[in-house]
Amino acid sequence: MWAQVLVAPGQLRLIDLPPRTSADLGPGQLLVRVLAGGICGSDIPLFSGYMPVSGTSAGYSGFRPPGYPLHEIMAEVVASTSPVAVPGDRVVGWASRNDGMAELVITDAGSVVVVDTQQAIVEAVMLQPLACVLAALDRLPTVRGRAAAVIGLGPIGALFCHALKAKGARSIVGVDRVDRRDIAALYGIDEVVWASADQWASRAKSDEVERPELVIEAVGRDGGALDHALHAVRTGGVVYAFGMPTSHHFALDLDDFYRRNVTLISGTTADRRQALEAACRYLAATPELTELYFTHHLSFADAQEGFDAARNPRTGQMKLCLLAP
Repeated sequence: MWAQVLVAPGQLRLIDLPPRTSADLGPGQLLVRVLAGGICGSDIPLFSGYMPVSGTSAGYSGFRPPGYPLHEIMAEVVASTSPVAVPGDRVVGWASRNDGMAELVITDAGSVVVVDTQQAIVEAVMLQPLACVLAALDRLPTVRGRAAAVIGLGPIGALFCHALKAKGARSIVGVDRVDRRDIAALYGIDEVVWASADQWASRAKSDEVERPELVIEAVGRDGGALDHALHAVRTGGVVYAFGMPTSHHFALDLDDFYRRNVTLISGTTADRRQALEAACRYLAATPELTELYFTHHLSFADAQEGFDAARNPRTGQMKLCLLAP
């Protein structure tokens, strides 16, 4: 089978390996043939050589298996030890060992859902990041009628904006160092701030009335951006920290956080199947979203080019999709 291997920080190599088989499956697992994958912002630190020590899956324990690092997949089931899916089904969700850049992948059945075989392959890939966004918003207090802001307008931040508007947010400010004015209308962003998080926070905190009541920190791995979110939110407001941090500890201004009664929320997608089912319903109601999301399509053979591009975001570039040869 083919697989991409991370041979050095930021360097992938396409190799051939003996195929995984049904004999490799444990209880509740699926052997799937990967059809497509999406490059996530949380993959970029891993691609760049960062090795988190927390977690229990192979992709997060210091061992980098073939196919690492990619977790957003759409695939066809080859073998199964779970009633969730049978051979021939198409599934979408997580490569649970973060090794989705391989022809054959073993994943937990609880990390995927079966999708209609007629659903477009690329369209299905976006269900995983959408599931994460919707699960995060379910952890928040009421969104309807609130002024919101999203720091980081990459593929995840853009989905947050779209979902916040769908949930009735009164207004949405999007903040990014890349000029994202081209996506504002598509994702329901009322104001795009082309600036760094600290520049925006300095402006926002100068006027308490204009501060957002809810801030989503969607950079995902930058402690500085989280601190700026805490400074920018309105007194008594809520900040959601999304994504995979690159450090166990961030320096935050706890005095300001404490004295202004700010609530900080975070977390992972605990029930993946439930979140994926919610994403399926959301996408069915807003099918036009798929036309806005993917801007680049590459072969898995060109994954190096895809990751290099994802590591260097630019105007006009949103989600990058990798397709099987």
